[in-house]
Amino acid sequence: MNFKLNTKQPMVDEDQVNWQGKCIAKFQNEVFQSLAQVQMQHLQELVIPVKYPEGDLLFQEGGLSDGIYLICNGFVVYGKGYHGGSERGRIFKLLGPGEMVGEETLFTENTKSRFGYARCIVDGEFLFLEKGELLNFLYDNPEGFHDICNYLSSSLKQFEVRLLDEGHLNTDKRLANLLMKIENQWGGDKQPDGPICLKLKRKILAGILGVSEGSITRILNKLEENGLVSIHNENLCIESREELKEFVAG
Repeated sequence: MNFKLNTKQPMVDEDQVNWQGKCIAKFQNEVFQSLAQVQMQHLQELVIPVKYPEGDLLFQEGGLSDGIYLICNGFVVYGKGYHGGSERGRIFKLLGPGEMVGEETLFTENTKSRFGYARCIVDGEFLFLEKGELLNFLYDNPEGFHDICNYLSSSLKQFEVRLLDEGHLNTDKRLANLLMKIENQWGGDKQPDGPICLKLKRKILAGILGVSEGSITRILNKLEENGLVSIHNENLCIESREELKEFVAG
């Protein structure tokens, strides 16, 4: 019996190559600013492009820490559940394009488990970096260590600012402040001379602020009555950023 060797090469998904390249370029601007183009090309050879639909877990609490995810498109919440009680879990961070998730155990021992979970709140595209591969890359490119440390320091500072906001702002102003920060960092769908719209569920906002969904609904209704936001299904539109800013400062 004769066997014919199939020498046909796998088809290249041009759309995948396109968003993967754009993602690497974004992370060079946002995180790895000290690395040269040739170093970023090497890093790109190490990543695994993956896509997750809305609601899927990137990793679960207590799971093996096997690497980090670079967020290319979409939004992810990082949080922790409470076990053995009636208390709700808490979302620590809402992350978007240009940020990474899973880095909290990057420099710990290999057997260290994940402290929290990461879940997609919309369909997302990511680049996964296996922990050992990334650490070897950083050892060979020490400039990358500096960049990662800067990123971690900046993330910690943002978390501390959020804790300060929770201390002196009431829930109404905390929600308005959160919406402004999300819009400022990641933008949204904006029509010419129109509002800025963000796809955010009340459950996610409630988890970030540590309040009930009912409280979020009440505050959003209040903001809508004052003409600061409008709500269309799951789309939350900021009608006037300046007036929202004045509301927080007032």
